[in-house]
This record gives sequence, structure tokens and C-alpha cells, in this order.
Amino acid sequence: MKAVAFLKEHYILLGIMLLGIFLRLYHLEFQSIWLDEIHTMKESDPALSWKQFHDVITFREGIPHLYFLLVRLFFELFGYTIWSARFLSVIAGVLGIFGTYLLGKELFDKKAGLSAAALLAVNTFHIYYSQEARSYALLLMFTVFSFYFLIRFLKLPTWRMAIFFGLFTGLIAHAHPIGVTAILAAYLVVLFALLKMPTEHRKNFFLLSSLSGATALVVFYPVYQIISKVSDITSFWVPQPTPDVYSKLMLEFLGKSELTLFIFQLLFFYFAFQVFRQRERTNSWKEVIDSRLVLAFLVFVLWSALSLLIPLIRSYLLVPMIVSRYFINVLPVLLLIAGIAISLIQSKTVRVTVLASLLTLSAVDIFVVKQYYT
Repeated sequence: MKAVAFLKEHYILLGIMLLGIFLRLYHLEFQSIWLDEIHTMKESDPALSWKQFHDVITFREGIPHLYFLLVRLFFELFGYTIWSARFLSVIAGVLGIFGTYLLGKELFDKKAGLSAAALLAVNTFHIYYSQEARSYALLLMFTVFSFYFLIRFLKLPTWRMAIFFGLFTGLIAHAHPIGVTAILAAYLVVLFALLKMPTEHRKNFFLLSSLSGATALVVFYPVYQIISKVSDITSFWVPQPTPDVYSKLMLEFLGKSELTLFIFQLLFFYFAFQVFRQRERTNSWKEVIDSRLVLAFLVFVLWSALSLLIPLIRSYLLVPMIVSRYFINVLPVLLLIAGIAISLIQSKTVRVTVLASLLTLSAVDIFVVKQYYT
């Protein structure tokens, strides 16, 4: 009976997850292996001694050890094949869909979480990197779980939530050095909360935030050497960014479909309109927490602004570093905004039509335009 009740309550989520699994597992070996994946195969080779494994990643890679350690484990379990390496990304991609659902539900409501998860499940950009033997699907997964536990921590500050938040936040940098920007964004939200917190609650929140920060630092510490090495790079193969670099990035996130972009723009403006209508009577932290839209706006602005602005500034002042796949952990912001906007639509008919239109456009992009699996 419990299983039946669970299915009745979560059948839409289960359908989304099954769709996400299918689209990521299907023809997993179809796409040809490319240079970066060859590096993954070589650097995760179980035949390497542990010293060789450590040295080759430390001196030849820009991605920390954890991803390659997991790939090596998958090689031991499933064999030394590209399928095994890509299967790790499939799992990370599917967990990223689930994490997006949890974050949308925690930030706003269940409809927003389901809509965002459905959009991610059929997103060609995410499908591609969920079938690639690199760490980008892992980067998105760690980021959405970090922000999910951040919201849980802000709503109910406990030592357990502080540790979970710190753990997943520290893990972001293990997936890719650029994840440091998301870490900064998460703790800026915490700082904002601390400043807005009533005086009588501030000490306890500060102590729990310190516990979270200490956890994140402990988890982060093993990647310090690689991130320091990457930070010292003075030349890179990436060209100087153009003024429209992020416009192109957003379009790439959406399968380069102008029609899909148009619908997302409408949803973005509708979300912004609803946010700007919010009023704060007491200017208190409780009011921010209770106003789901204000909290979502704060999180999305800091998450996206730091993730996009820091690399842009660094690209102009030091070394170009803007490559679309490096920003995959910003994709959930776009989809969560769309999911919340869809949830805010009062008419069920309009709400379903908008979501169905986006899902149909994604399906057309996968199977007709890109013919991704053939």
C-alpha cells in the first residue's frame, strides 16, 4: 500500500526521472570519443599505480582528483571502456535532474520543481554532457545540491543542515575549479542572511554558518593545489570573449532554438514582474524567507552574477576562460526561473500548454534538428 501511495504522489517525478535516464543511457557509446575523453581514459587507467595516478592528474589536469577516482572505480566495476567512463556522467546527470526538482520544490513549490526537472531532463546541452566522460554533469549535480541544502539551512538552521550544506558546497570545486564562483555565491547568501537576522538569533546562526564553512574548507582543501595551479595559468587556448558571449551561451543552453529562447524570455519577464511586485513591510529576514519569490530572486542573482561576472572580468584582465561547458552549473538557474514562472501561471490550461510547448521543442531539437542519436 505504501508503494502504491508513493507512486500516486510522485508518478510525474518518476516519469521525468525515467525519461532522463533513457535519454542519457540511449546510444551512450554512439558519439565518438574526443580528446578530453581520451585524457580521462588515460588518467583513470586502473593499470596506473596510485602515485602515477596522483602525479598525472596533478601535473597534467585542470580537474581535481575526485572525478578521476570515481571513473577509476567504475572501470574496476564495469570494465575499462568508454561506456563505463560515460556511465558515471549519466548517473551524475540523472541525480542533477532530481536535485533540480528538490531545489525548485524547496525554493518555491512542487510544480516549479517538476517543471524545472522536466526541462532539464530533455535539455540537449545537459544530455550531451551527461554522456561525456568529463566532470561537467558532476559540477551541475554538486551545485544544485549545494543550493538545495543552503535553502534548507536558511529555513531551518541546524547542525545537520550546516554539515550537508558545507559538504556539497566544498564538493563543487572537486568537479571543476570554476565552481569556486558558485561557492562564493552560496556563502554571500549566508552573509546576507546573517546581516538581516534578528539579533537574538544571530549568534546561533553565525556558529552554525561557521560549522558549515569549516566543513566546506575541509572538503575543499584537497583541491587547493590544483586550483592554485589553474589560477597561475597566463595563456590558454580560449579566444578573447566577444560582447555577446553570454547571449550566445544562453542560446546554446537552449539548443540554439530562437523559438525556445523567445518563450524563455517571456517566462523570465513574467518572473521578474512578479518579483518586482513584492513588498517588504518590516525589512526582516523572516519576511525574505516567507516571500518565496524574494528568496529565489536573491539566490538566482548571486548564483548567476558571480558565476558569470568573475570569469568575464578575469578573461579580460588576465586570461580568457569562457567556454560554454564551464558554465553548465548556471543552467539550473535558467530552468528554475522558467519553472517558477510556469508555476505562477494561474490557468492550468495555459500552464500545461507552455510547458508542453517547451518539451515539444526540445524533443524536436533532439530527434529532428540535431538527430542526436543517429
